[in-house]
Amino acid sequence: MTLKDIAKKAQVSFQAVSMALNDENTGHLSPKKREEIRRIAAEMNYMPNRAARSLRTKSSKLIGVIFPGSMDDYFSELMHSMLWAFTNNGYHALFAFSMWEEDKTVRPLVTRMLAQGVDGLIAYGEPDTFGIPRVPTLFVSHAGCFTIPKNSDGIVIDIESTALDAVRYLKKLGHRKIGYAGAKSHYRFNAFLESIDRLGMETRPEWLTEGWGIPETGYEAAGKLIAAKERPSAVVAYNDTAAISLVNTLHESGFTIPGDFSVIGAYNIKNARYAFPPLTTYDMRVEDFGVELVGHILNRIANPSLPVIHKRIRPPRIDRESCAEPAQARNAVLEKISGKVRRNHPPGEGNGYAAQR
Repeated sequence: MTLKDIAKKAQVSFQAVSMALNDENTGHLSPKKREEIRRIAAEMNYMPNRAARSLRTKSSKLIGVIFPGSMDDYFSELMHSMLWAFTNNGYHALFAFSMWEEDKTVRPLVTRMLAQGVDGLIAYGEPDTFGIPRVPTLFVSHAGCFTIPKNSDGIVIDIESTALDAVRYLKKLGHRKIGYAGAKSHYRFNAFLESIDRLGMETRPEWLTEGWGIPETGYEAAGKLIAAKERPSAVVAYNDTAAISLVNTLHESGFTIPGDFSVIGAYNIKNARYAFPPLTTYDMRVEDFGVELVGHILNRIANPSLPVIHKRIRPPRIDRESCAEPAQARNAVLEKISGKVRRNHPPGEGNGYAAQR
């Protein structure tokens, strides 16, 4: 379907159709005729060719965004934030999801987006998998070891540091045996194992669950923990989605959080604060971060000569009620306190309840 087909049916010139559909200098067209042309275009299922339009205007007002893997809650909230920011700036977004960071799925996505005439790209993942796009590109990664190309903008979310902090925090609370729910091939899991070893903590294969940031991961992790002969007192989860599912499944099986298990998530999605109990996690400021990413790429497009941006973010921990001292430690403290009370206030003496009775 082309503009010429619409012009023939509307009995107007090719130029009149172009101006009516693009709101360009339509003063010589009556409002009635302009609406008629648009109605005919809609009836004929006309789709504008963005690539052709970008050749004329030097801008398609379209940005490509490539996310890795499945659509978990974090990326859903991030996409919503970015859509809002793009719309407020007069842009449209073309979103796509790769099979994580595999070249065979990422590069074809880049090729298709370039064919659509995108003005720029926001690419989540390792730069090597994307090649060298011909448009301004902002690389984003959750890997602390991520290397930003010298001449490209990049933001690193140091998710590995959150694993070290989580293990250190749990050790401070008194935990010594810790499990993990999430991808064993992910940077955060590797950092978790290194932290366990460095801080002299303990983990075991039966306390580790393979899976991505989806509810099934938390469900499977809970099953393994329940079946284990000896259990850890705390679990670090790949993300909040897996952590919340883990907590819910343990609750359904009669366990308490943080009474029987302390649980830590990551990313601070909206549901984390409304979980029962509210989830201790690491704050990615999802809504603000989406706006920030859009601002970076649009600023680069408008000002190509600006210095390259290389930025590293370490998400801070948000302490909520899903973590506490392990039950053994609390019981020991209570027993110690109880012993002092018995020694200082024998039955029948002092101001204790026994004396009052």
